[in-house]
Amino acid sequence: MTSYSSKFLGTLVVVGSMVITFPATADTAPMAISQVFTSDPNPGGFAEWNHDTNFFKVCDRQNDGYSAEGWVYDVDTGEDIAHLVDPSHGDGCSGTAVPQGNGHRLNLRVCLLRGGNRNFTGARDIGRG
Repeated sequence: MTSYSSKFLGTLVVVGSMVITFPATADTAPMAISQVFTSDPNPGGFAEWNHDTNFFKVCDRQNDGYSAEGWVYDVDTGEDIAHLVDPSHGDGCSGTAVPQGNGHRLNLRVCLLRGGNRNFTGARDIGRG
């Protein structure tokens, strides 16, 4: 039994040191995500931009009759790069891949939409695309 335990512990030490000595790769690095939430007291929606994949999504978080609407806005040109409405009225998302922003400054915006009226807009600058 003693020799079995010694072999087992030796293997754990070798495996443990091998795991520790491997450097982290780009594949294991966390993705850069920017989010902005609607400005209502219990945010009913959010927009999200993935800087690594240029994927944009808008999510409606509550079944309250509102839809979530979002934009990726190019601050340098004054144009919308992407616009989405998530009409799910609760616990759903709409998303799309977006062309790169050509190094321009980007702004992420989201609001709640009902009856053509936009409410509770939230916005934030998210860096360069």
